[in-house]
Amino acid sequence: MILLALTLSCYGGAPPPIPLDPVRFLSINDVQLPDTLPNGLGGLARVATVRHRLADQGPILFVLAGNALGSDAKRMVDLLNRAHLDFATFGEHELNLGADALASLVAESQFTWISSNCTRPDGTPLPKVVPWDTVRVSGHKVGLFGLTLTGNYRKAYRCTDPDSAAHLAIDTASRSRPLSTRARARKPLTASSSPSDGCMRSAESNSRLVAT
Repeated sequence: MILLALTLSCYGGAPPPIPLDPVRFLSINDVQLPDTLPNGLGGLARVATVRHRLADQGPILFVLAGNALGSDAKRMVDLLNRAHLDFATFGEHELNLGADALASLVAESQFTWISSNCTRPDGTPLPKVVPWDTVRVSGHKVGLFGLTLTGNYRKAYRCTDPDSAAHLAIDTASRSRPLSTRARARKPLTASSSPSDGCMRSAESNSRLVAT
């Protein structure tokens, strides 16, 4: 199991060698609207193009760290499917939806929803949502878990302490086989898939999708 971490170093000397089999991620969050602005900025079509170009260089995991399902949630799920999203976790926007509405959107997703600390009020998993998952990337076993900060969400959901949930997910995933079996048959997303009257914005999110 590899551990993905961001470190800041001030060591001198020659730079470290480029890994022969890197594990690469494309991560987005706080996707407010799916469409490209008239000036050409933003939009999931542009993100899908970035993903396609990165995939040409080798395996990549495309992940969503929450806050994508708003007023046009059904269309957003369709576009994320066509953008070949791999994994997503919940933010406050998702947990502001009713339980039936969220379950329906998760069921339509061709990517895997992960939540390590948000469940039904009785502690049972939300429908078709896994607490963690593992995948093989470039010969490495990569573990993923999703965390959402505790907050004043709908009574249909219960979100426990994210730190405790993270430790449990890491311990369990490191000793287990993959949980998800999502199909990968998707339609392509192109820049002409939708009118150019929206935007995509990245900002500080109240959720995290983490790889170990």
